[in-house]
Amino acid sequence: MHQVPTRAAMIDAITQGDQWHPLALDITVAIRSFGDALALQSRRACGIPDPVILASPRTEVEAFALELFLLETANTGLRVTLKTMN
Repeated sequence: MHQVPTRAAMIDAITQGDQWHPLALDITVAIRSFGDALALQSRRACGIPDPVILASPRTEVEAFALELFLLETANTGLRVTLKTMN
């Protein structure tokens, strides 16, 4: 059974400076997926859509990645709506 990472473990993984740390890689992939969704919607809308619709996190790693993504975009005025994806 796969152990659920703690918030402390995720913070440690991204602050170690080891880009190949497995948990850091998982977080990077999740952040990239949110960025890719933003880019796709922006291309379709010929600008930043309002709101941007992102998939609701399904795991603790995705929730942590979404938090980091939103922190990075906080000063842009980006509004985000979360949607459960099937």
